[in-house]
Amino acid sequence: MAELARPHLWVARRPGSLTPRHAANMQLKSLGKIGLDRDRLSHFAPPVSGVYSAVNDISICDGLDVGGPRGRAAFAPRIHALDDIADGSSAASPKPSDGPSLSGRWPGQYRYQTDKRPPVAFTALLDDDEGRLSGEITEAVVQSDGPALTRTASIVGRRLGWLVKFAKHYEGRSVDYQGEIDEAAKTITGVWSIPGRVSGRFEMARDDG
Repeated sequence: MAELARPHLWVARRPGSLTPRHAANMQLKSLGKIGLDRDRLSHFAPPVSGVYSAVNDISICDGLDVGGPRGRAAFAPRIHALDDIADGSSAASPKPSDGPSLSGRWPGQYRYQTDKRPPVAFTALLDDDEGRLSGEITEAVVQSDGPALTRTASIVGRRLGWLVKFAKHYEGRSVDYQGEIDEAAKTITGVWSIPGRVSGRFEMARDDG
């Protein structure tokens, strides 16, 4: 159990069914239990309905594999360690004060899954109030038929330990960002998405100047 609580890559997948007979055939054994904080879990890995899998009897083994995520799974919500979503009964459960403050200026860029669209540069001004994130992002959007436009969006989100999740709001739209802070607290890397439409990756680096 201690090994499972250490940092690993956990990917949120669609729920699946598991009948007693199927569990016996898979020879699964219980190692123990880890209580989860529902608020933390839903924040970093929003729940997905299991109705479809239950009605069609789609087994959880269909989503089990060994190794890192492949293809579109690389852009799925991810959790760095089980302690990040533990219920707080463990002393190892992270608190906002466990991680570094992100207040400051963070230049960066985000990329699309397709190479047909160029990366977009941005600068984020973050205010970290004990894990509650706010601020704004200014980015240069390149148009196919004209000069680049400067666009500003507001940021609202949360930092939990070394995990970050925030939403970028502009012009009636919302873009979700989720990432990890490196050990030196100098960079944040992760994924962004407009649910059901498009997704990609982003990175940003702290400007200490």
